[in-house]
Amino acid sequence: MSKSLKVLLGTVLGLALVVALGCATAEKSAPKEEPAPVAEAPAEETAPPAPVQAPAVSSGGSLASIGIAGPESVNEGDMFQSTVSFRANEDVENVIVRVMVPEGLEYVKSDPAAKAEGSTLIWSFPTMSAGETKSAQVWFKPLKKGSAKTCATIEATARNCYVVNITKPAISIQKSGPETAMLGDMVSYTVLVKNEGDGPARNVVVVDDVPKGLTHESGKSQLTYEIGDLGAQQSKTIVVNLKAAERGKHCNKASVDTENAGKADSTACTTVMLEDLQVYKAGLPEQYINKTAGYVIVVTNAGDTTLQN
Repeated sequence: MSKSLKVLLGTVLGLALVVALGCATAEKSAPKEEPAPVAEAPAEETAPPAPVQAPAVSSGGSLASIGIAGPESVNEGDMFQSTVSFRANEDVENVIVRVMVPEGLEYVKSDPAAKAEGSTLIWSFPTMSAGETKSAQVWFKPLKKGSAKTCATIEATARNCYVVNITKPAISIQKSGPETAMLGDMVSYTVLVKNEGDGPARNVVVVDDVPKGLTHESGKSQLTYEIGDLGAQQSKTIVVNLKAAERGKHCNKASVDTENAGKADSTACTTVMLEDLQVYKAGLPEQYINKTAGYVIVVTNAGDTTLQN
């Protein structure tokens, strides 16, 4: 190859290399044009979304929870069933469950029957205990192709209760003693006070009236005994010793009073008697020797009781 031809080929190759590099640089430096946004047609969904879990509605924590579930897809015009399940997490009252019927669905029926207010189905329950669960079945009919989102809510009021047992005390008193006594003897009476009820009797006080004809060593005509409280079915025994001071029938009354169990009284009567044996002997003031003397002996029971032996 001649020298002139080599020079010519080198010049041509150099010009070609300069043109390729310039295009590459221009593509890198030139700002890329962002493609214009293309509006996409919304994709048609042939099945409803998965079952929706609605949170409990309450003012003081999660008092109750609720969930709703149904089929993932149904044919237009085919009736289908959804289940609403709810649970009380605490003892609650005024429980209200609501299900909103979405556009595209027609409410058919429910079990238990709901109260329909517009597009809202409502069930009401007076109370629910902690851990108690309930459910409702709802039937819908789809009216058009698409998706329908059905939601459920629950409202409840906190309920805190306790049980109090209502009792009633009932006081009673019984006084007993001997039917008879001898004049001058000690007469012993027993006073039994009892709470016959099932609740405590408070501030129990017994008063014993000493009748005329009987005396107490204190000289008092009224004796007071403060018992205090008596529990259910508890009793207290008091012994009262009196002296028979006069003949005749004497009735000794004891009464009991309480703060909350009412009043009661009881009486025991004792006849005080005298044992009086009188002997009278009578005869002539003068008698003859070796003559039989005659005397009259009179024995008399001047008392109030029969004398024996």
